[in-house]
Order: sequence, then structure tokens, then C-alpha cells
Amino acid sequence: MYPNLEAEQVRCGYSDGYVAQRLGISAEAYRDRKESDGILLSEAVALAGIYKKSMDYLFCSNTLPLPANSL
Repeated sequence: MYPNLEAEQVRCGYSDGYVAQRLGISAEAYRDRKESDGILLSEAVALAGIYKKSMDYLFCSNTLPLPANSL
């Protein structure tokens, strides 16, 4: 799952069907790819354009590694 991608989709009010249509795939395929972290590079580029956000932002995991000495 891509939390920032989900957040932007909600912020823009876009349905899975609308985004899928923009990507040229079915809504079911789009949902499956989001849930399995299986977005193709060409789709990621298109999504960055749709939302006018960087791919780094849309697809980051939002997790930071702990420093080695913190354990």
C-alpha cells in the first residue's frame, strides 16, 4: 500500500475507476496493483503527472531506519 498515493487520491476526490481510466487499465487492476505494491514504472510516472507530485513522495514507505546505536 502507498499511503501518500491514497491520500492524494482522496484529496483530489478521484475514484479508482477515474485513475484507472487515466492509466488505461481496469479499476480492478488498479486496486490490485495498489494493494500489492505492484504499480508499474510507467504507471508511477503517469500518477506523478496526474497528482503533480514526485514519485518519491507518492511511493515512499514513510519509514525511517533506526540508527545502529539506538538498539
